[in-house]
Amino acid sequence: MVGKVSSLLPAKIETQFEITNFLYHEAYLLDHRRYSEWLEILDDDLVYRMPARVTKEGKHDMPNIDEISTYFKDTKKSLETRIKRLDTTSSAWSEFSGPLQRHFVSL
Repeated sequence: MVGKVSSLLPAKIETQFEITNFLYHEAYLLDHRRYSEWLEILDDDLVYRMPARVTKEGKHDMPNIDEISTYFKDTKKSLETRIKRLDTTSSAWSEFSGPLQRHFVSL
């Protein structure tokens, strides 16, 4: 059993390294406002959403995510539209100073 686990370890480390490097590259592009380049590394089937949380009194063992309500639900196409507006118009007032981002990469 130990031999099987240790033989899988290099593959897992390599995969983790590739994923971590991708995330660092993505963060670099976003931090430097290179949004068009960032879009190029995203999959066409991307769905970027933030579900709403609900308060459920006395039910701490149940998930508090409302799968129907979302704060936003973007696709790659809608992100392209946002970025085009940010880059080509002066009417994107909410993004005038640029979006604020935080990046966390952990296990």
